[in-house]
Amino acid sequence: MKNIGIIIVVVLIAAVLGFTVGRQQPAQQAAPAAEARQPSAPLSESKLFARLDYKAMDAHGMPHDILENSLKGCMQTCVGAGQKYQICEDRCSCVMNQFASSMEKNEFVSMDTSIALKQPINPATKTKIDTALANCTK
Repeated sequence: MKNIGIIIVVVLIAAVLGFTVGRQQPAQQAAPAAEARQPSAPLSESKLFARLDYKAMDAHGMPHDILENSLKGCMQTCVGAGQKYQICEDRCSCVMNQFASSMEKNEFVSMDTSIALKQPINPATKTKIDTALANCTK
Protein backbone atom coordinates (compact mmCIF):
# COMPACT_ATOMS: atom_id res chain seq x y z
CA MET A 1 0.00 0.00 0.00
CA LYS A 2 2.91 2.32 0.80
CA ASN A 3 4.25 1.92 -2.76
CA ILE A 4 0.96 3.11 -4.26
CA GLY A 5 1.53 6.57 -2.81
CA ILE A 6 5.09 6.62 -4.11
CA ILE A 7 3.83 5.72 -7.57
CA ILE A 8 1.31 8.56 -7.38
CA VAL A 9 4.11 10.97 -6.44
CA VAL A 10 6.14 9.72 -9.39
CA VAL A 11 3.21 10.17 -11.77
CA LEU A 12 2.68 13.70 -10.41
CA ILE A 13 6.37 14.50 -10.86
CA ALA A 14 6.41 13.06 -14.36
CA ALA A 15 3.35 15.05 -15.38
CA VAL A 16 4.69 18.31 -14.01
CA LEU A 17 8.14 17.80 -15.53
CA GLY A 18 6.58 17.67 -18.97
CA PHE A 19 7.25 14.06 -19.87
CA THR A 20 4.41 14.19 -22.36
CA VAL A 21 4.92 15.09 -25.99
CA GLY A 22 2.73 18.17 -25.66
CA ARG A 23 5.28 19.98 -23.50
CA GLN A 24 8.40 19.12 -25.50
CA GLN A 25 10.21 21.55 -27.73
CA PRO A 26 9.25 21.43 -31.45
CA ALA A 27 12.52 19.72 -32.45
CA GLN A 28 11.88 16.98 -29.91
CA GLN A 29 8.31 16.53 -31.11
CA ALA A 30 9.58 15.71 -34.58
CA ALA A 31 11.53 12.67 -33.33
CA PRO A 32 9.97 9.36 -34.31
CA ALA A 33 7.88 7.91 -31.48
CA ALA A 34 9.63 4.53 -31.63
CA GLU A 35 13.03 6.18 -31.24
CA ALA A 36 11.84 8.30 -28.32
CA ARG A 37 10.55 5.26 -26.45
CA GLN A 38 13.76 3.27 -26.77
CA PRO A 39 16.32 3.80 -24.01
CA SER A 40 19.46 5.12 -25.65
CA ALA A 41 21.81 3.69 -23.04
CA PRO A 42 19.95 2.34 -20.05
CA LEU A 43 21.97 2.18 -16.89
CA SER A 44 21.96 -0.63 -14.41
CA GLU A 45 20.18 0.19 -11.18
CA SER A 46 23.50 0.50 -9.37
CA LYS A 47 24.75 3.10 -11.87
CA LEU A 48 21.41 4.91 -11.82
CA PHE A 49 21.36 4.90 -8.01
CA ALA A 50 24.93 6.24 -8.02
CA ARG A 51 23.41 9.54 -9.17
CA LEU A 52 21.45 9.84 -5.91
CA ASP A 53 22.75 11.99 -3.07
CA TYR A 54 22.92 9.44 -0.25
CA LYS A 55 24.64 11.91 2.07
CA ALA A 56 21.64 14.25 1.82
CA MET A 57 19.28 11.31 2.41
CA ASP A 58 21.22 10.30 5.51
CA ALA A 59 21.35 13.87 6.78
CA HIS A 60 17.56 14.15 6.51
CA GLY A 61 16.73 10.67 7.83
CA MET A 62 15.42 9.53 4.47
CA PRO A 63 15.67 5.74 4.01
CA HIS A 64 17.48 4.98 0.77
CA ASP A 65 14.76 2.66 -0.52
CA ILE A 66 12.16 5.45 -0.52
CA LEU A 67 13.99 7.58 -3.08
CA GLU A 68 15.43 4.59 -4.97
CA ASN A 69 11.89 3.28 -5.53
CA SER A 70 10.67 6.74 -6.47
CA LEU A 71 13.57 7.12 -8.92
CA LYS A 72 12.79 3.78 -10.57
CA GLY A 73 9.11 4.69 -10.84
CA CYS A 74 9.93 8.11 -12.24
CA MET A 75 12.18 6.52 -14.87
CA GLN A 76 9.50 4.00 -15.89
CA THR A 77 6.86 6.70 -16.13
CA CYS A 78 9.11 9.07 -18.05
CA VAL A 79 10.44 6.55 -20.59
CA GLY A 80 6.95 5.05 -20.91
CA ALA A 81 5.64 8.51 -21.80
CA GLY A 82 8.01 8.62 -24.76
CA GLN A 83 10.84 10.76 -23.39
CA LYS A 84 14.45 9.86 -24.20
CA TYR A 85 16.24 7.83 -21.54
CA GLN A 86 18.97 10.40 -20.87
CA ILE A 87 16.45 13.20 -20.35
CA CYS A 88 14.50 10.97 -17.94
CA GLU A 89 17.65 10.00 -16.08
CA ASP A 90 18.73 13.61 -15.69
CA ARG A 91 15.34 14.96 -14.61
CA CYS A 92 14.33 12.08 -12.34
CA SER A 93 17.65 11.90 -10.49
CA CYS A 94 17.65 15.69 -10.16
CA VAL A 95 14.16 15.76 -8.61
CA MET A 96 14.97 12.94 -6.20
CA ASN A 97 18.18 14.69 -5.12
CA GLN A 98 16.27 17.94 -4.63
CA PHE A 99 13.80 16.07 -2.43
CA ALA A 100 16.65 14.38 -0.52
CA SER A 101 18.32 17.70 0.22
CA SER A 102 15.19 19.68 1.06
CA MET A 103 12.80 17.29 2.81
CA GLU A 104 12.91 15.25 5.97
CA LYS A 105 11.53 11.72 5.86
CA ASN A 106 8.33 12.72 7.67
CA GLU A 107 7.68 15.54 5.21
CA PHE A 108 8.18 13.24 2.21
CA VAL A 109 5.90 10.58 3.72
CA SER A 110 3.28 13.24 4.54
CA MET A 111 3.41 14.50 0.93
CA ASP A 112 3.15 10.93 -0.32
CA THR A 113 0.12 10.26 1.91
CA SER A 114 -1.60 13.51 0.93
CA ILE A 115 -1.26 12.67 -2.75
CA ALA A 116 -2.45 9.09 -2.22
CA LEU A 117 -5.53 10.34 -0.36
CA LYS A 118 -6.08 13.19 -2.84
CA GLN A 119 -5.70 15.75 -0.07
CA PRO A 120 -3.95 19.13 -0.32
CA ILE A 121 -0.19 19.11 0.10
CA ASN A 122 1.28 21.26 2.86
CA PRO A 123 2.03 24.69 1.28
CA ALA A 124 5.68 24.65 2.44
CA THR A 125 6.14 21.20 0.89
CA LYS A 126 4.41 22.36 -2.31
CA THR A 127 6.94 25.20 -2.51
CA LYS A 128 9.77 22.66 -2.23
CA ILE A 129 8.21 20.55 -4.99
CA ASP A 130 7.85 23.59 -7.24
CA THR A 131 11.45 24.60 -6.56
CA ALA A 132 12.74 21.10 -7.32
CA LEU A 133 10.77 20.96 -10.56
CA ALA A 134 11.99 24.41 -11.62
CA ASN A 135 15.62 23.52 -10.83
CA CYS A 136 15.43 20.25 -12.75
CA THR A 137 13.83 21.47 -15.95
CA LYS A 138 16.19 24.36 -16.76
